[in-house]
Amino acid sequence: MAISEPVNGVEELIIIAEVDARRLPADAQAEGPEKPSLDAFWAEAVKTVKGAVSEGHGVSARDVVFVEPKSLEKTSSGKLRRQYYGELLSKGRLAIMHAAKSSL
Repeated sequence: MAISEPVNGVEELIIIAEVDARRLPADAQAEGPEKPSLDAFWAEAVKTVKGAVSEGHGVSARDVVFVEPKSLEKTSSGKLRRQYYGELLSKGRLAIMHAAKSSL
């Protein structure tokens, strides 16, 4: 899901993406010696999302936020609730697993 946030009078793109539980490494919540492999996983995930957005839409995302699997509800018509999740993000109330943020 893409949302925007005004920064210095310019709308900046933020991507909120649900994590696919099947792709998570076993040590997804780990701290300690496994952390470097987990850092590499998240770095690659961020790179993939930003690259897809840039290539597919010709814009760059400022931030990428990964939330827990199946945590983004849809409306009755099947659309994502962008404004609602934008508000949750700004209030720090999303189920975030990882965030590559410039300034949030």
